[in-house]
Amino acid sequence: MQQQLGQSTQLPAIKLNSLISYPTKAQVGKKYLLTIDVQTDETDVAWPYPEEEYEISLQLNLRPFFSYQSLVGHTPAIILHRFGGTYGPAEFILTANTEEVPTGTIKITFRNAAGLTIAYFELPCEIRQEVEVTSEQKRVARVTPSTENRPISPASLTTVIPPYIEEVEQQLQQAGWTIIEYETFKSRAWGRNTQSDPDPLFISFVAVKSLPLYPHDYVLLINEEIVGFVKTQHPNEPLNNGAKTVPSSSLAETLGEECKYALVPFVYDATGSKIQSTNKLEINPQCREIAMFHRPETLQRWIDGVPDMFALSNSLFRSRIQNLPSLKKGTLRPYQFEALQALEQSLARQHTRTLVQMDAGSGQTHTLISSIYRLLKYGNAKHILYIVDSPSAAGYAMSAFEQSVVEQDDQNDEPDSTITFTDSFNVHYVQSFNHRTNLNPDAHVYVAMLEDIYPLLTDHLNATPSYDWNENDGPLPVAYNNNLPIEYFDAIFLAESEYVQYNRWKLLLSYFDATIIGMADHVSEETLEFFQHNLVYPRQTKEEVRQHLSRTIKSIRNLLRRDAGLAGDTDRLSQLTWLLFLKNLDDFEMTQEEMYGQNYKPILEAPYRWRDWAACENLSDRRTGDELLTFVNADLTHYLKSLSGENNRDIRTIVSTIFQGTSNCLKSGYVLCDVIDNLNTINFNSFDIVEAMSIFYETMLREMRDSAGDSGEFYTPRPVVHFIVDRLNPRLGELIMDPACGTAGFLIEAYTRMSKQVRTAEQQQLLLDSLIGIEKKSTPYLLAIMNMLLHGIESPNVIERNALSVNVNQIPDDERVDIVATNPPFGGEEEEGILNNFPAGMRTHETPLLFVQYIMALLKRPGGRAGIVMPNGFLFRNGIANRVKEQLLTQFNLHTIIRLPHGVFAPYTSIPTNMLFFDAGDDFYLARTRTTTQEVWYYEISPPEGRKIYTKTRPIQDEDFQACSKWWDERVENAHAWKISIDEIIKNNYNLDFKNPYPRSEV
Repeated sequence: MQQQLGQSTQLPAIKLNSLISYPTKAQVGKKYLLTIDVQTDETDVAWPYPEEEYEISLQLNLRPFFSYQSLVGHTPAIILHRFGGTYGPAEFILTANTEEVPTGTIKITFRNAAGLTIAYFELPCEIRQEVEVTSEQKRVARVTPSTENRPISPASLTTVIPPYIEEVEQQLQQAGWTIIEYETFKSRAWGRNTQSDPDPLFISFVAVKSLPLYPHDYVLLINEEIVGFVKTQHPNEPLNNGAKTVPSSSLAETLGEECKYALVPFVYDATGSKIQSTNKLEINPQCREIAMFHRPETLQRWIDGVPDMFALSNSLFRSRIQNLPSLKKGTLRPYQFEALQALEQSLARQHTRTLVQMDAGSGQTHTLISSIYRLLKYGNAKHILYIVDSPSAAGYAMSAFEQSVVEQDDQNDEPDSTITFTDSFNVHYVQSFNHRTNLNPDAHVYVAMLEDIYPLLTDHLNATPSYDWNENDGPLPVAYNNNLPIEYFDAIFLAESEYVQYNRWKLLLSYFDATIIGMADHVSEETLEFFQHNLVYPRQTKEEVRQHLSRTIKSIRNLLRRDAGLAGDTDRLSQLTWLLFLKNLDDFEMTQEEMYGQNYKPILEAPYRWRDWAACENLSDRRTGDELLTFVNADLTHYLKSLSGENNRDIRTIVSTIFQGTSNCLKSGYVLCDVIDNLNTINFNSFDIVEAMSIFYETMLREMRDSAGDSGEFYTPRPVVHFIVDRLNPRLGELIMDPACGTAGFLIEAYTRMSKQVRTAEQQQLLLDSLIGIEKKSTPYLLAIMNMLLHGIESPNVIERNALSVNVNQIPDDERVDIVATNPPFGGEEEEGILNNFPAGMRTHETPLLFVQYIMALLKRPGGRAGIVMPNGFLFRNGIANRVKEQLLTQFNLHTIIRLPHGVFAPYTSIPTNMLFFDAGDDFYLARTRTTTQEVWYYEISPPEGRKIYTKTRPIQDEDFQACSKWWDERVENAHAWKISIDEIIKNNYNLDFKNPYPRSEV
């Protein structure tokens, strides 16, 4: 019946549908339920009233048919709120007259807050001595009044069944529940199963509807035992969020059946479009939104695992993960251990989505496999889905599962190297299933792409193919599959969360009632939003890394000063470096072990690995004092020196060479033990490895200043490295060298870029052979080796020597390189013996000038190219500097000078710097021209608006080079760019210090 609110008060009208349930034919003396509610007919009409709520009071005239009273806890009124629904119906208990009453009408009046009538109903009714019961039970009887005799039940009520209730019923049927009317259930027309007289018509999984006190709700029974309750609500009404607790006694009395527990274990709130579920059997039960009802077989399995609802523990997955056994470090690296701890703490707090951030190459896969193993073994998980983004990633994951060594649950918790993950659990690779194909039920873990799971959840007649999707289509639709119910997976692991198209797969991922765990290297806002901003293990910021490293090194420095065996900071720096080298070598080995399993041939054997003697999980196994000194000075040093490899680039040979000239100088084993403890707190894999290694080195130089001397060494900011390598654009097969490589930042950046061009094992080896580094000082040399190892370069081609020790006139053609990318030391002077390697008249003690000459001699001709950082003085200095610049402009094409602002290298130097880019010229071309260089382009990088310089706390960023990169290929003069002809440079006596001709205001 449709009425309009506001008609009598001249207020804007809202069209309403009334929902009134009552018995049209009642039996004398019986009790019935009257429910009165309303719902809006126009959901898109704006709420016209200033108040949030609109109260509708009710006046009932039911005589002589019934006496009545309001149901306990229910107000005899309806409260309509601005969202178009009500807070629930008004409910009354009716008691029929003790004598028959012929057909007549009952009267119901709706009034507003002012007492004005807004709706009036006269509804037919009669009271009989007996009401005949028919077996016919049709849905239409619930939709329209009927004059036929009906059972005394809600089936004979004049009730308009809203569409959302029909949707709920269809969902229950899809999930495997058989819908039965209350009167049919009470009459046992559907069969009753007993051991002595089994009924072939017996139905195990029943949803009973139309109960006297719950006309629109459903009671779920399994084998005649009450297990669940479904409360239906209008879509515009707020859901109860699982707050409803349903005592089983009242339902048991109504249905004449039993319930195993004091409370109904499974409670659902449903609107047709949304379902909320609360499993009261779980420890600390939480309400969660689900896509479909659980299958009855699943509820039965959960009940079988919980004999006592109020026990402190049970076998359910969400109960078990709240109290997993203590995590043991085992084969986990410190940061992997910390990430797993944070993940399991999130699971214990019952977060349904958890995100972990770890760098690529830091053992992401091993961390996830360790988590999956614990969820299967200790969490009682039945099935787990492991999502990857490509077939190659799936193959890698399958290999990792097969080779990953898992810990055994024995007394000392030592790993058994003969037992792998797949020895304990079955792993299945899901590949391109056809529509409705079932998964292997015997598998514990399913490795798949989302594209391979999608066909299992689609209606092939209506769904958009996953490969034909674009952003404007919205999420891909899914359809329920009773062979793959929502509860099939207990957990879903997204191995590469940053690559998931969440808008595309939102409905697929939300389909499963599973805990979702993500692993990402880089975290976008979209990824954070999907995981509900529950990032439990974020990567450290650059400033956090700096602060932690600074504190750690200060602490180590103070410890080393206590030891009588170290004479000064030079000794302390050397001591710290070889210890750090062994720590990171062990990190590298653990990564390889995770990747290759038992097929990996270790560089160092037990008990000489860092984890065996310096990072023991069991404190009782740790050496200290004299015992530690004896092991390091005798056993460890002898073992490291005795290593040998197949060639000079074999890491075993490199380790042996390093320790031929390295020894422990510490006299106190207790100081050594404390230093080791401090080093174990450093996690290079929690941040960009190149940057962390460089920051560590610069921090050591700053904290141990006298060892740095006046060599002008300092770390090159990552954006500068990125820009130089990007402009040089190294290609696979080209040789690239950094003759002053420091911690190998330029080489690592080149390796990262060229790795994208690799397709075969031969090309990978070609890439490794293409990288050449030279470093004069032992400390950065060791750090460079570490850096390259941690990036997967197993045979680093880095030489420890002074690059300037080679005679520049005697470099053979086969030793020339295609590319040089470097930032040579700005300060310091070279010894006399080094100067003899340069032509007479070109010799100088100034290191930068010698490096420019060496680089020119090193480049292949033609085609060799270089990008180098030089101090500003190189541009305007005279003397030898002029001769070097003349050679550079004559024999090479100096095409670009990028002028960097003050503060780029802060706080290590305030010297203004420039980036020079030049190519080796063609001798045939040079014979016909005065110079190879015809003009030099200048580009001035300026700090962001509002800033004059860069600082330590506000350093230069990659974004600051974007405008220059865009300008590079389409060179035009503007407020930042200008060009100078070679004639003007020669006229200026090779002075390259040309300022920006544009006014500062324009720049």
